[in-house]
Amino acid sequence: SILFSGFVYVVKILNIINKTLCNKNYKNLLITMFLGKLNIENGELEYCSAGHCRPYKLGEKIVQLGSTNGIPIGIDEKHLFKTKKIKLQEKEKVIIYTDGLTEARNINREFFGEEKLENVMRKIKKAPIKDILKHIMNSVNSFTLAAKQSDDITILAIKWKEKL
Repeated sequence: SILFSGFVYVVKILNIINKTLCNKNYKNLLITMFLGKLNIENGELEYCSAGHCRPYKLGEKIVQLGSTNGIPIGIDEKHLFKTKKIKLQEKEKVIIYTDGLTEARNINREFFGEEKLENVMRKIKKAPIKDILKHIMNSVNSFTLAAKQSDDITILAIKWKEKL
C-alpha cells in the first residue's frame, strides 16, 4: 500500500508505477512525471521528478527546484527514485509545466525555451496565479504564431497560503 497511516509516500508511488510499467511495457513506452505532496499546514513540498522538466519557485527570486535525478518511468525497473523537500513561504508559487511549453517552436523552428519562460515569469511573479498562467500561455502563443503545435502544453501553478 502506498498510503500508510494517512501518509502518502511520494517516492514509493513512483517506484511502484515504474516497476509496474517496466514489467508490462510491451511497446517500450516511457513517461515523464513530476509528483509532489504539499503539506498545507506548514508549506513543505516534497517532490520527485521522473525525467520531467524542473518546476520553478516564484518568490522574491525565480529559481528552479533542485533536481532529484529521476529517469523517465518505464526505462529501468531497478531505478530507485529520490525526493527533495522545500519549504514554501507565504504566497510563494510553484510553476510546473510540460516540455511542450519550453519546446514550442516558432516558424523559424526556434524554441521558446527556459530563458524566455524565466523572463516572462520575472515580469509577473507577484501577479495572481490565474494571471501568471494566462500571461505565460499568451507569451508562448505570441512566440509560435502560425507554427503548428507539435507537443502537448500543460502548465500548473500552486500557491501556499499560511492559515490565519
